[in-house]
Amino acid sequence: MGNISRKRILRMTREMSRVLRGIFPAVIAATALLLAAGCSPDSTLAITSGWEEPGWMARARQESDEYDRSLTACFTEFGVESFPIVGGGVATGTTLDADGNYPPGQEELINTALEECDKRVQPPVSRASSLTPEAYAKTLEVRACVIAHGFELPEPPTLDVWLEQEEFAWNPYTVLMDPTITPKDRQPTRQQLEELTITCPQAPGPRYGIMYD
Repeated sequence: MGNISRKRILRMTREMSRVLRGIFPAVIAATALLLAAGCSPDSTLAITSGWEEPGWMARARQESDEYDRSLTACFTEFGVESFPIVGGGVATGTTLDADGNYPPGQEELINTALEECDKRVQPPVSRASSLTPEAYAKTLEVRACVIAHGFELPEPPTLDVWLEQEEFAWNPYTVLMDPTITPKDRQPTRQQLEELTITCPQAPGPRYGIMYD
């Protein structure tokens, strides 16, 4: 999982672990911005004239917000700290002691919360991990959305290739945030990425997520 600052260990529900891809360098210190729809009035994102948002994106934003809020509320009910993931999702965590051990009873509490919340809070259709032609079409629309908001992305693979990639299926955000593909100076800033992943919600399939210090 990499170096976790302040000896904090992060955990996710099984459902989130199945669908989430990305980089987890550390724990975020601030809550990601949650918007009901589109860019905020003071958005840092550019937008190309003439681009129209597909109807499913507004529904995906609402479903994602409700799902994350429900997970957070469930974890809170168990007295477990949780952290939002930029790109969608919630992780739980706790601070380990100087020897790298959980506080007394904390590991068992987290395991119970993860198991129970995974049962209680079912992910929406927009968080499905299965690869389908419809999911591929939506992935192309996410790519178009990201490009319309000022960022460059290479051509995606064909549908047949994408389906064969399975859990490593092409994701616009994974490509955008991979420095071996997209140079750092062409990647979004932290604020832009937070806004972008809400403005252009991810399609079903493997998801990208990141946590910041």
